[in-house]
Amino acid sequence: MRCITLAKAFRTHNLNPTFICKKLSGNIINVIRDNQFPVVEIECIDSLDSINDRHTIKLNNQHELIDAENTIRLIQDMSLDLLVVDHYALSSIWEKKINDFVQNIMVIDDLANRPHKCAFLLDQNYHPQPKEKYKGLVNNTCMQLIGPKYAILDESYREFAKLNRLRGMKVKNILVFFGSYDVSGETIKVLDAFLKINTDEIELNIVVGVNNPNKDYIQQKCLEKNYNFHCQINNMAELIYNADLGIGASGASTWERCILGLPTLTTIVADNQIEVANGLSKIRAINLIGVHQNLSKKDYRARINEAINNHSQRKLLSLNAKNIVSFGTDIITKLILAKLK
Repeated sequence: MRCITLAKAFRTHNLNPTFICKKLSGNIINVIRDNQFPVVEIECIDSLDSINDRHTIKLNNQHELIDAENTIRLIQDMSLDLLVVDHYALSSIWEKKINDFVQNIMVIDDLANRPHKCAFLLDQNYHPQPKEKYKGLVNNTCMQLIGPKYAILDESYREFAKLNRLRGMKVKNILVFFGSYDVSGETIKVLDAFLKINTDEIELNIVVGVNNPNKDYIQQKCLEKNYNFHCQINNMAELIYNADLGIGASGASTWERCILGLPTLTTIVADNQIEVANGLSKIRAINLIGVHQNLSKKDYRARINEAINNHSQRKLLSLNAKNIVSFGTDIITKLILAKLK
């Protein structure tokens, strides 16, 4: 989704982004097309595409070269000024092959576990020493855009951020969202936790992505308990703004909650979230619960009750969260457009 948001920002400057995607299980090609962007589909590599966890895999040299060749066949006649690559398993091996066919490459990364050869590197995640994160991993001429100052946020958040809502003493609205997939079933744990929490005067909004494997079960549970169920929505900014407490994963939606000052109980659901979540916890911008595999419905119940009853903590989290993030798409597009002129 961050690439769609970035593409929208470029489109406001009369640029016309095109997406190159593999038609893998759980893809969001239809969502991209619904946002009026053309999509070119690339050939899949069966042995690679059978791997489920793309946060941890590394392409071997052969796979990167094959993927680069397939990409080159699609772009060689496009005269591209900029190619944005958002893929955890592609490195400088792939980028060096592509560089001959584009003016500039921009890499979106947050793992800092492989070298890059690019004009721009964007990592919107928090790091206490941003200049050190990619030391030795990028070329000297690379412009590094690191930190939540460069958060990729949809324009819908800007209008709500201007309202500068101050949340009250009581929690009257709770928002639950653990990302598009939630393969570890954290949403279900939270729903089970709510069974023994007094929510009579609290509106509960439960959000899932269309690729959530448990979405039908979650929808049924919400129906039984009269919770609000939302699937693959486009009004997340409104839901975050109206909420008094958030419960969710330490992923890209972290910055959406931060920009609107939503105090959030946060769970680590992937290895690449550990460093960021711990860093945000240290500066008290989130209330970190722990790592998903160590958490039960009882753990969630205890922490939710604690947060509901601690207004001073929620207020502090809200202030700290808002102070660390900016509308980075403005800065990113300005810097890139200046380079492209």
